[in-house]
Amino acid sequence: SGGERRRLAVALALLARPAVLLLDEPTSGLDPAAASVVLRHVARIAASSRIAVAAAVHVPPAKDFVMFDRVLCLTVGGGAAGEGPTADVVRMLEVVIGEVGGITQQRLHNQPDYEFLLDVLAEPRTARKAVAANSRLSGENYGPDTRGARSVISAGGAGGAAVAGSGEVGSGSGAASGLAVLPAYSPPRANWLRRAGLLATRQLRVTAREPALMIAHLALAPVVATILGTVYFDLDMQLPGVQNRAGLFLVAALYQALGGLSAVGVAAASAASAERERDSGLAPLGAAALAAAIVDTVCLRAAPAALFAPVLHNMAGLAGGADRTITVWTCCAVVAMVAASVGRTAWHLTRDAGRANLVAVMIIAAAVTFGGLLTRGGGDSSTAAIFELQKASFVYHAWAAMMISEFTGLPFLQFNPEGYGDGLSLSGRGFLGAFGLDADSLVMHLGALGGIAAGFAVLELVAATTWNMRGMSARFGQTGGGA
Repeated sequence: SGGERRRLAVALALLARPAVLLLDEPTSGLDPAAASVVLRHVARIAASSRIAVAAAVHVPPAKDFVMFDRVLCLTVGGGAAGEGPTADVVRMLEVVIGEVGGITQQRLHNQPDYEFLLDVLAEPRTARKAVAANSRLSGENYGPDTRGARSVISAGGAGGAAVAGSGEVGSGSGAASGLAVLPAYSPPRANWLRRAGLLATRQLRVTAREPALMIAHLALAPVVATILGTVYFDLDMQLPGVQNRAGLFLVAALYQALGGLSAVGVAAASAASAERERDSGLAPLGAAALAAAIVDTVCLRAAPAALFAPVLHNMAGLAGGADRTITVWTCCAVVAMVAASVGRTAWHLTRDAGRANLVAVMIIAAAVTFGGLLTRGGGDSSTAAIFELQKASFVYHAWAAMMISEFTGLPFLQFNPEGYGDGLSLSGRGFLGAFGLDADSLVMHLGALGGIAAGFAVLELVAATTWNMRGMSARFGQTGGGA
């Protein structure tokens, strides 16, 4: 409803904890009870966070009028009928009523407190007298005092009250023209990280209210792990079991990477609200992208991977130990996080879900191609150098870390190829050498995986910031052209 949208707009404005908050008819479309709740909430937040609030209110609830520190009452023609502390303005207008008449004392006493102001402003005789008295008082008692002030706000309206309320206000009280003086501009009290944290908290609440995608990820993770565990069930120490382990880790990384593409849809769905927050200044450059990435990582990547890894680990009969299960979970979660970051970066650069998905799929396909199992660097061939690209593949480092964690924990592996009699035994470390992996490089691969994730996160923030700046330039350019 319109009232709900109005309250949501006020809540979003308060979320940023600005130094100065301007509200244009915040109670419009609200019933008296809801209007009272909104005004009291704004007053409480303003007082606790030291926010200067200037609000234009046509019919303020009578019982809540007293909470405003200063008021500027306007007539139908826009004249300033009273400006100053609320109690002083009320006393002045009561004197005006006594001098001019037209509004009987009986009528005044029959109305709730402060509602008589509407009659004062609507009656031509009292309105003219009030404007003259306010002009005289402003010049005599206050004067055009603008000490330390760099900006003023002119409140306009018809037959209502423009109210400057709770929080810090300047020492100047306004000139005869009826201008309400505000203090010199100061940056928002919530710094960039604080606002990013606020946006992340809000995004968590949105995810909790609309959990369909998160539930889908959480439900599918153990299902897919069960399917893979059935295919690779209870792997033995023979050659087929050893080879299947290498395939299992690549398939697990591929599943997580493809699941990360859901981030493109999330970015596209939230684009409209992101643009509104960007234009309103609620979301500073890059903060919204960081908040979205944090919530996406926690809810859609790390949590599903935590359900995926233990099921797969137990059903496939992998090497025991909580540390190895944690390694599998970490690699799966980071692969999903990187794929999601790739998708969101492509979205910010293309602003089209179809093209963003295409770009992300191509990057993931390249990462899988150089994922370690399908290609291997080294040798003296003319194309050997190109295989060094696997060092930039996040799938490769995740696969290598899971391989090293698994095979360093296995006993001797039995190889019985045809024609070799009883076969031979080979340690897990020896088998890793066949894939060009160093058994002591687990930390190096995990570090490289984290570095690639951090690099893509920075690239995502740069892409989001670039889009924000481009969008703001276009918007202001159009506005300027129209003027």
